[in-house]
Amino acid sequence: MVDAALAVRINDTTTVNYRSWDPFQGQSDYYSISGVLLMGKVQTDCTVRVDPAAGPAGHALIGAVDPRTPVLQSILVLGYDWLDHCATFDDIFDKIGSVNAQLRSLELPEVGAVVMHGDAQSNEDFGSPFTQLANAKHWNKDVRLNISYTGSDSFLSLSSILAANNQALLATVAEEPGPWNQMWHSIGFNIAIRALDVFAGLTFIYGIWVLVFVLKAKHETQHNRRLMILIPGCIYLPLSIAFAPYKVTLPWRNAIYYFSLLFPFISLGLQMIMWGTLIYRIYRKKMNKVFSYFAYVTIAVPVISSFLDGIGWLIPSVPMIRMIGEKGFSFVTPAVILVQAVVIFYYAAMFFKSLNGIAVSQTTRTALIKITVLNLAMISFFILMLLSRIISLLGLGMRSRSAYATELVIFRFSFLFFYACCFRTLSIRQPTGSTVDSKGNSSASANHSNGAIKNSSKNHTHYPMDNFSKGSNSKSGSGQQRQDDVDGESKASMHFNKHLSNHASKGFTISDPSNFGSHNTATYGGPILSPKLPHAFASQQQLLQMDTADYPDPYKFDEFGHLNGNVSKDSSMPGDMSNTGDSYIDIGETEEDKDSVYGSHRFQSSPPIKHSHVGNGGWVVGGNGINSEGYARFDVSDEERGTRVTHLKEVDTFIDMLETAAEWLKANNIKQWPPGMFRNADSKAQILNAIAAQQCYMIDYRPSQVSNGVTDIVDGKSNSEHDNIQTAGLFVINYEDSFDEILWKGYVEDWKDALYLHRLVLRKPYQGVGLTPKIIEFVENKVIEAGRHYLRLDCLAGNAGLRRFYREKCRGCEKGGLNELSTIWNSEWELEFARYEIQVVPSEVLGSN
Repeated sequence: MVDAALAVRINDTTTVNYRSWDPFQGQSDYYSISGVLLMGKVQTDCTVRVDPAAGPAGHALIGAVDPRTPVLQSILVLGYDWLDHCATFDDIFDKIGSVNAQLRSLELPEVGAVVMHGDAQSNEDFGSPFTQLANAKHWNKDVRLNISYTGSDSFLSLSSILAANNQALLATVAEEPGPWNQMWHSIGFNIAIRALDVFAGLTFIYGIWVLVFVLKAKHETQHNRRLMILIPGCIYLPLSIAFAPYKVTLPWRNAIYYFSLLFPFISLGLQMIMWGTLIYRIYRKKMNKVFSYFAYVTIAVPVISSFLDGIGWLIPSVPMIRMIGEKGFSFVTPAVILVQAVVIFYYAAMFFKSLNGIAVSQTTRTALIKITVLNLAMISFFILMLLSRIISLLGLGMRSRSAYATELVIFRFSFLFFYACCFRTLSIRQPTGSTVDSKGNSSASANHSNGAIKNSSKNHTHYPMDNFSKGSNSKSGSGQQRQDDVDGESKASMHFNKHLSNHASKGFTISDPSNFGSHNTATYGGPILSPKLPHAFASQQQLLQMDTADYPDPYKFDEFGHLNGNVSKDSSMPGDMSNTGDSYIDIGETEEDKDSVYGSHRFQSSPPIKHSHVGNGGWVVGGNGINSEGYARFDVSDEERGTRVTHLKEVDTFIDMLETAAEWLKANNIKQWPPGMFRNADSKAQILNAIAAQQCYMIDYRPSQVSNGVTDIVDGKSNSEHDNIQTAGLFVINYEDSFDEILWKGYVEDWKDALYLHRLVLRKPYQGVGLTPKIIEFVENKVIEAGRHYLRLDCLAGNAGLRRFYREKCRGCEKGGLNELSTIWNSEWELEFARYEIQVVPSEVLGSN
């Protein structure tokens, strides 16, 4: 037997640093020996010549190896001149058997690491023939190889020594499988790996179930988005079982493993895009817009890195491809993950915060909270992923097998945990697209008035937002059934708060509106608490029909408002508006009522038209003169002009007027509203919110009919001229808006002690006729009604003409303008705003009433 440790020291002053390499990690342990051993040479005839003259030197050299690293039993330096006579890899494979036979005849231990020189340009040059042989397992059959190469990398210094001799260094480990292979076969590691396989399998089965659930719910507008997240997960999970990194031994298997990493990062990025869009809809800040775009980075960086890594395994002749992929995955991806971990935490916090005060049913609120909590779990994904990357970056996996195993487990578990939470989230019947809000959808009745779907097994009714303007006046049935059929089953109040449409832009689900009392019946499945009413009103009807300046603040509602169709008498109603002895009629046939803010209202049929003077300088038409919305029409200038709240069905007209103004501003080189800004879905949702909250007003122009000196207007129309009404303009009143908070908070003592006038637009024929002063006067009276002290507005500082108008004559020639305050620069939007205010004196205004 030839002693495999025999060697000849050719340079005892040079320290040779090299490392082992394995195909499932990239690198493991570092080695450092003094000198280079030359044991023999594979000659051109494929015979192995071993030089036995340097046994003692070889043993001394091996004894210098750090004992904390795997023990080397022999080191063999082999030249591979014989490869010059091999034209193809097939030729190499034909001759390798002879080489293997000779090596076995030397009774060398199992090969554990190969360090070689040749055409290598990096430490992982897959173009070298020995690499192909190792990966094909021709050297030592079933033993996994740790391979490294000499080349240009800083931690290898064999290049200059071995290049001149055309030699390769073959280092072998002990005959036992070796410390790394011991780890692969250890009981603890295998238990952890098998547990992950089981977890992946169960998650995959659950994902298929959710996929079927989504495919069956084709009526949901969200199902395409869910599929975009589900399908990549259902592809990744089985691949993660078959091609886990610790199971990979061949290049093509490595390539499939890295390609499989594309899918979870795609799903993650899509989730982040939807989160970013949602938060931007809720809080329209430039920072949120930037964050929403950053989600694309979450997709691009890891996907490109994984793709290049996989391609590098398939094209070993271009090592630069895999090197770029590895660097991207090792350095750039962790940085992206760190930033995104902070962003997702911010998203979840903002979303959870936005749920406060939302007017939705308990079922819907529970679903929203579940979605929030489950997506908070995404934070743990980023934390786990970042932890595994830190282990890799610090090189802990190279120095400790336990750290290496921990990194592998954490890395894979992070993806599995992400998909488990993701699938659970997608399986919830979300209020942002569900037809029903619970699993009892099979029992939903076919009562589809105006698209509303009532679930008889649960206490809720779903109202698709898309159908608000598509009413069908079904007259079938009688009694309560008829009242439910008219105008969409006592259509739900659009009195949702300013953020609801962002969460439920495609529909929302509310508690059954047919009764406000506490019920405890089998139909409703338990007690249903009545909505909390502001101002200590005894009933919802009393609140809706109060003819008082102290009109209910829409943001104080805790639930949607609905009137009971079985209302009898309520002696607590004040003044002439009480319903003592009067019957209530359903005016569902009125076209306007299809978009009623409060749903289908019942009004008294007996009282005559009543006119009462109010503090806006005009007249309220009471009794039947109240329109079907339950709001009065105000004359703010003369009999031909009236201000009224905007109806939901008029949202397109409202937007058209704003867009017309935006086009005019652009044509006149005035930077104020970019054309198209009001037509996108987000802006429309915000406008719908404002209309529902009674913040949007329109100014009607109509011919007048004077009776006893008072204009007689019913449902916004003159008794004599029903078809000649034209909209002269519009404006918006904000009570407490985040935009106004940005411009005023910190600059005034109490920014909430004011009403804010926005989006004042007058059509061309009605400009310059004194409407703006009347609008200002109208809003001043609204300030009084709201118990506040100031009227404020703003415009862009660059609009000199508008600034002069606000400053000098917006209140009329006699009263002049508003007080101009200092301009304010907003760095987030990079815009400068001019601000105006006037203190409304309650005693003077109220004295005129």
